[in-house]
Amino acid sequence: MRPSRRRSTHGGRDVKACGAFGAKALLASLSAFILAQQAFASAPITLTPVAGGPAHAVTLESIKGRAHVALFWRSDCAPCLVELNEFAALNAAAQGGLVTIALEPTADARRTLVRFGVPLAQAYVVNGDVQTALEAVSDGGRRLPLAVALNADGQICARRIGLLGIEQAQAWVRQCSR
Repeated sequence: MRPSRRRSTHGGRDVKACGAFGAKALLASLSAFILAQQAFASAPITLTPVAGGPAHAVTLESIKGRAHVALFWRSDCAPCLVELNEFAALNAAAQGGLVTIALEPTADARRTLVRFGVPLAQAYVVNGDVQTALEAVSDGGRRLPLAVALNADGQICARRIGLLGIEQAQAWVRQCSR
């Protein structure tokens, strides 16, 4: 079965989105390779917390202090929903440093996160042009799911297009904590 590709819009901009994946595409996604292992300067992306309260923007770089793993996702991306369903295990593997970054409006992201039991305190949405944000953190690509590891300085130290496994999250925390 060949995966379907749909284009959807967010804020009037086209964004490539994942469609339904067959077994072959899922295996290909599982075997996706890490695009970068050395530290890269992270992109200046502005985020808004999903948790509510006073709206304030943060940047990817401001999530500092220790290593983090960020999952970029959309609710119309089937593999992204698989990752959200595994949030608790992935968060444990990332030593509590897992955050989700939605590429869709806050209300849509909140509904999906609540459905999967993801803590809203660990969730953000991208402000502005999501296509540009996705290209910036993925080193030019626009595919989902995308996971990005951040070191304690808020810089990207690894990227992966495809499903993030528990072992990979653990390895990233060790690698990016140095």
